[in-house]
Amino acid sequence: MSTTIRPIPVSLLTDSVLLFTPSENGEISELVENVRVIRTSEITDRAAVNARDISELTVYYDCVNSYPRYMEFAAGMLMQYDDIIYEVMKVEEFSAEKLHHLRITARRT
Repeated sequence: MSTTIRPIPVSLLTDSVLLFTPSENGEISELVENVRVIRTSEITDRAAVNARDISELTVYYDCVNSYPRYMEFAAGMLMQYDDIIYEVMKVEEFSAEKLHHLRITARRT
């Protein structure tokens, strides 16, 4: 018995990120649309003089409704969301018969 998973509804994919991909000539930036972004804010030590913002993003990329299709994400890549740069830390794939969506975790640089 096969499992079918429906695409993430477009009504939930209201965000976009700018993805930076390394190339021979530096970096190529590409706008990735129709994703869902959940931002988690965290400060290393609010009382310390050198407190650092280590906020994280969780980005959901749907293999049917996100654009462009067939994007590849990898740890170490950079993405921009709300004018802040984040580094991709982890990419998780979710599939049934075929790849359904990706959950990308990124941390502020």
